[in-house]
Amino acid sequence: AKLSELLPEATRVQKCVQLVRAVLLAGSKTYSHFDIIGNRYVAFLQETVAEESTEAPQAIAQEVARFWKAGPDWAGYVQDKLNEFGVLTPREVLRCALAAGDKSDILRFKDTNVWDRVRSIYATVRIRVAEAKAEIAAAAKAASSATEGEMDTAAERLDKAREDSKTAIAELN
Repeated sequence: AKLSELLPEATRVQKCVQLVRAVLLAGSKTYSHFDIIGNRYVAFLQETVAEESTEAPQAIAQEVARFWKAGPDWAGYVQDKLNEFGVLTPREVLRCALAAGDKSDILRFKDTNVWDRVRSIYATVRIRVAEAKAEIAAAAKAASSATEGEMDTAAERLDKAREDSKTAIAELN
């Protein structure tokens, strides 16, 4: 049965969270299981996130954190994968990691898992920025030595590299 038939009264975000919960449950045996199952539903999740700009990603990040409450390594892995799939951004993962859960704020910030997660998120973003800058340099070098017939392709590559760099830098803000 389709998700919309099973949950006719639910909003699109609620359906998305239910799907994420099902994927988490089905993929909870190993990381490979999650990868395989997650890949099946990534298009739907991306579409939902695109339509529900702020509510869906936050709900997904919170559901992952709730589901893997006792397994911070798993929560980190799943959130990283959803980030890689384009379902979550580092900003949403960071908000979720820093959000007060069942613990008081003081206890929450003493939790080393929270700070490991924050470091991991920023390391990922810094790597993306470095890769984007390297691509800009490579594209600029290729453009400078391009022949007249290669100029359009080189210019497109340079424009794409610049756009990717802006996107990566925006993830830091």
